[in-house]
Amino acid sequence: MRLKALIFCASLCLFSPTVWAAGPATPAADFTISNPSHIPGATLEPGSYTIHVVSRLSDRVILKVDSVKGDVHSTFLGIPNGNIQKPSASGPVRWANPADGSQYLKGWYFSGGSSVIEFVYPKAEAVAIATSNPAKVPAVDPGSEGKVTDNTLSQEDMQLLTLWLLSLEQVGPSGAGDTASAKPSIKAERYTQVANVQKPVIKALPHTASRIPLVWLLGFCSFFRCGASATDRAQPYILSESRVVAAGVDMRVLGYAERLLWTCGLLCVGYCLVLGVQAKETQRLAERIGEPLPARIVPDVAPAAGDVIGRIEIPALALSAPITADYDKDSLHRGVGHIPGTAVPGGLGTVGLAGHRDSFFRPLRRVAAKMEVRLIDKSGTYHYVVDSTEIVSPDKVGVLNIASRPELTLITCFPFDYVGAAPERFIVHAHLLSASPDGVSAIH
Repeated sequence: MRLKALIFCASLCLFSPTVWAAGPATPAADFTISNPSHIPGATLEPGSYTIHVVSRLSDRVILKVDSVKGDVHSTFLGIPNGNIQKPSASGPVRWANPADGSQYLKGWYFSGGSSVIEFVYPKAEAVAIATSNPAKVPAVDPGSEGKVTDNTLSQEDMQLLTLWLLSLEQVGPSGAGDTASAKPSIKAERYTQVANVQKPVIKALPHTASRIPLVWLLGFCSFFRCGASATDRAQPYILSESRVVAAGVDMRVLGYAERLLWTCGLLCVGYCLVLGVQAKETQRLAERIGEPLPARIVPDVAPAAGDVIGRIEIPALALSAPITADYDKDSLHRGVGHIPGTAVPGGLGTVGLAGHRDSFFRPLRRVAAKMEVRLIDKSGTYHYVVDSTEIVSPDKVGVLNIASRPELTLITCFPFDYVGAAPERFIVHAHLLSASPDGVSAIH
């Protein structure tokens, strides 16, 4: 019995250094702040706080900071970063240069840990940090993935959010390689330590065939037949006495048909005119959007279907169209529809927009690589550059997946000259030049 106890004690002495070196699974630490400092989702005023690990995942860590007073509770993400020099003791790591005149904490080192856990900031704060510090700043953009944008994300949502790295780079009109007219811009790339499985945003690509051409055709045919009927009635006929009664009946029927065709033609023209007026009104609202709002990336209140949330411009094609909050039938008659579940303009993800091939997106027939695309919303103007086009079947929803960098996907029906529901979709791929609004002020 004594021998077993001796062996057990020796085992503890032998393996305890290894266990303690790895650190506890959910470490915690108390700390004091003497100057106001920012962490993701909160500002720490001078006082005492506790930070601890809530959960560890394959590519991220969920952290929580609580104040001793109980007035601050912030849960956010972190990523292990072995490139950051570890301090001599447990404590915070700060960014070298303040952002917007404020001090941001870069991460935290727990005693006995293998690396510093770098904090992941919301997009707006990460842009400010990246502008002031020559490093890649971890960021998330919950609003671009249909999540809440405040500090109430659930742990389940935090596990699924896409992680990004933002950095300040010199970017020219044609991309990162063009240095002749390069300007400082915020570039975004996906954090790809672990590839996440992405669920499709929608089951099928939007149907963007408009009924307007068919309505115009019906109206034209109605008016044409009315004219032919009027000509027929004006022709003099020499009829025998036995056919006079039958001819009178035929003329009355022809008159009724003529009036019916006139009514049908007028209704068709009126329908198209109403849609045209609605589109003009939507365009007028969209042209008023573009006043930059400081530190505003995603609207606080989710817009309703049909609301105007911005506009799209492709100067080389003379294309300018409103962007509505959904892509249902009524929204596509008024503008270009944003596909819910995809990123917002300038968001860290893939922005999906759908439009009619015979109205707003008709100019896409002439789109070419390296053309500039502007998305304007209340937060500012975002500049994209066209990379490529492709023709796919409606079930190829993978064109909306989040790529290794923020992208824009434009969708319309194909062929462009097809009458009715077209069998394929025309896709335009573009990438974001700057994750900061108006990061590239002029592109030629």
